[in-house]
Amino acid sequence: MLPALERWSGLEARRMPAIRVADEAALRGYLEERIEATFPADRLDQVAAVYRWLGLLPETLELRSFLLRLYEEQALGFYDPRRDALFVRRGARGAELTAVLAHELVHALQDQHVDLDSLLLDTSDNDRQTAAHAAMEGHATLAMFAWQME
Repeated sequence: MLPALERWSGLEARRMPAIRVADEAALRGYLEERIEATFPADRLDQVAAVYRWLGLLPETLELRSFLLRLYEEQALGFYDPRRDALFVRRGARGAELTAVLAHELVHALQDQHVDLDSLLLDTSDNDRQTAAHAAMEGHATLAMFAWQME
């Protein structure tokens, strides 16, 4: 898979990332860390307040726990740039897992060429952060689809 993803992403692998199995506790811990890093201090409360004011969130919804439940339900795997490791959810199988592996391996390749955390966790400029995230995800998705079609 990796040689084809190198070709489709245009990024040469400098090393193979570690691949580890994540149990439910490890998955939850990682997701909690990422939510906290993305929304430091009271930032998520501020975002929720704006969404409520706009009528996009009900008053009774606690956004942090909602995001955590949503991510836990959907995550089959993830690449953690701080650990330079790709984690696969224990018990995950099949075509969906293969697609997730392809997508997350592209993130590992990206991280070998650019410090992903420096782009994604810089909260000083929301437009810059959003653009970096969109470019990173779009690139990984495009390479994943190209690999699947091949």
